[in-house]
Amino acid sequence: MIDLTGGFGIDTSAFAKAYTNTTHIELNKDLQRLAKQLFTAQELTTKSYAGDGLQYLIESTSIYDLIYIDPSRKTDTKSKAIQLEDYEPNVIKNLDLLLSKGKKVMIKTSPMLDITAGLRQLKNVCAIHIVAVKNDVKELLWILEKDVNEVIIHCVNLENQQPDLVLNHGDTASIELSEPLDYLYEPNAAIMKSQAFGHLCEKYGVSKIDQDAHLFTGKKSTDFPGRTFIIEEVKAYKPKDIKRTYAKSHRAVVTRNFAKACTNYAQNINSKNTRPIIFSLPVLWENLL
Repeated sequence: MIDLTGGFGIDTSAFAKAYTNTTHIELNKDLQRLAKQLFTAQELTTKSYAGDGLQYLIESTSIYDLIYIDPSRKTDTKSKAIQLEDYEPNVIKNLDLLLSKGKKVMIKTSPMLDITAGLRQLKNVCAIHIVAVKNDVKELLWILEKDVNEVIIHCVNLENQQPDLVLNHGDTASIELSEPLDYLYEPNAAIMKSQAFGHLCEKYGVSKIDQDAHLFTGKKSTDFPGRTFIIEEVKAYKPKDIKRTYAKSHRAVVTRNFAKACTNYAQNINSKNTRPIIFSLPVLWENLL
């Protein structure tokens, strides 16, 4: 495999554990020198060169099992680029080159990149990995091949025990709405990014509580990829009644699709941020974690 934008060599050294032959290219000579020291310290056989990764690819006669590129999101014109066309190097303009030299191409992008836009611009996508760490989406990994029949999306939330959600982007799945049942579920950030709520409903047998609120409900406990609550009580939101019932009751307050900030309600009921109360239009859910 070859890393065209190798930087300090952190990603390349990880790939070296899975590939027999790895090549690291970095335009900045100082960074390339440091990366080379890293490979030596780790006793890796990775080859490292200072230069332009795309130019190296043009001149190379090799066909690589994997071409990896992490284009810079900080450019001369953008302090924090989000759109693919603003990245350097421009992967859209160089897709033909990348696909002619690699059996697979992996592109790392900002988690802010719109998935629909990315699919439209990259065209040859066979898989997308939405990678979150502790419920914070860190990056999108796009896998490209010359011949693509389907797009598989992997929603991953690392450093916890939650299962991954894997789905075919082309498959359709229905979303059912339901009144609150016995459990309330909130998907993790990777699934939120995917917007694959129909697949989530089908796989875990849950229903959405409202069209505009990404909260789900079900009758049985399940190994859900996100947060799970037991619904103890459902009641209409009446501020005076809520304050009377929950004042000084040591409850945390969480709002979803609600009009006011969570902290305002916490102050109103003197919440001590322990057991949660969740506000979501059009009803209030009191929950035990």
